[in-house]
Amino acid sequence: MYLLDTTALIDLIERLPRVLARFGQSLPGTVFASVISQGEVMIGLRLAHRLRPDGLTSEVERAADLLDSLIILPVTSTIASAYATIQADLMSRGKARLRINDGWIAATALEHHLTLVTSDTHLKSLADMLRVEDWRE
Repeated sequence: MYLLDTTALIDLIERLPRVLARFGQSLPGTVFASVISQGEVMIGLRLAHRLRPDGLTSEVERAADLLDSLIILPVTSTIASAYATIQADLMSRGKARLRINDGWIAATALEHHLTLVTSDTHLKSLADMLRVEDWRE
């Protein structure tokens, strides 16, 4: 089972062939997204719409259809605990903390025992803490 981060969601909206192929191989009910990633995608669409008010209809529709097809996971107190664990572990090893939203997304994957799908190098570096895949590769 998979948790798609924001980069993976954007890859699907933009129809990257390798990412679409991997997504197409997934069984229904096995692909999730964090409410954090949902918000990030929505921000991006709203900002892009301001730049191109008449040119985003297909992207908005694809994003809405994609988000509707996924199970969106909320942030909970157990995810907050996983977030603290990840950030504290990184800091105790002398590594940089994750960006806030990336930390919440990683914590969601960790708490739900999901493979994190990302092309973000910061998140891919967490392979010693959780399962990570890059569907672009």
